Amino acid sequence: MPDVKFLEEFSLYKKFKMKFPSELDKIPKPAINLFCEKCGKNQTFTMINEYYENKRFKNSPTKGEVILAEYLCAGCSIFKRHFLIKVSENLDFIKKIGQYPPWDISTDRNLSKMLHEHNDLFKKGLVCESQSYGIGAYAYYRRIVEIVIDELLDSIYELVEDENKKEYKKALDKTKKSRIAEEKIEMVKDLIPQTLRPGGANPLLFLYDILSQGIHESNDEECMEFAENVRSILVSLINQIMVTSQSSREYSDSIKKILDRKIK
Repeated sequence: MPDVKFLEEFSLYKKFKMKFPSELDKIPKPAINLFCEKCGKNQTFTMINEYYENKRFKNSPTKGEVILAEYLCAGCSIFKRHFLIKVSENLDFIKKIGQYPPWDISTDRNLSKMLHEHNDLFKKGLVCESQSYGIGAYAYYRRIVEIVIDELLDSIYELVEDENKKEYKKALDKTKKSRIAEEKIEMVKDLIPQTLRPGGANPLLFLYDILSQGIHESNDEECMEFAENVRSILVSLINQIMVTSQSSREYSDSIKKILDRKIK
């Protein structure tokens, strides 16, 4: 079936591997959750057309077909989203070959703040990713990591547990002597605070593993996976740092106000 993740997140031409139904009337029509431009927020969308429209039979074969999925916002009943989906000849994968409105290439707000004048690089990476140009997307995202890595590691220092600050600072000073992102990450990855390890997973370790893999012999499809992972980890880590830092500041301010009242 056209999976929810496929419809909500997959870019054009990226293969979604699955066992696809052999007849048009057997294809499910899942509800999806996406941004509605009319409502100004994420809403539930439901499919309003039939896959077998314009076909002679409801149970026409699906192999090799291009099918249309038209979705309507359940909130306003006005705004629509359209997906044009290509089914493989062997029914083992599907891919989008058209989508309107197009795949979102807006930049994460917190990442934009950190990128400053380099924000355009991230947008170029998103454009490449939206067209499934994996090698290009990976190259842009890797360059972004190289640009923000020093500021990123400096930001983490403030969140490191007190007992580990000295060791982290020592490792942080060493990173300044290297110009290679992987080397910088390797020096501090084991010292990342628990507050930045959602579910116990270490985002810096994952980022290091991805960046350490050579892509010279990888194809676009493999590079797309690398690119998506780099983008996802980078955005999640930066947002987690921002949220944790904000919570820490608010906590410190609250304690200070309490102490000030006691002194008075």
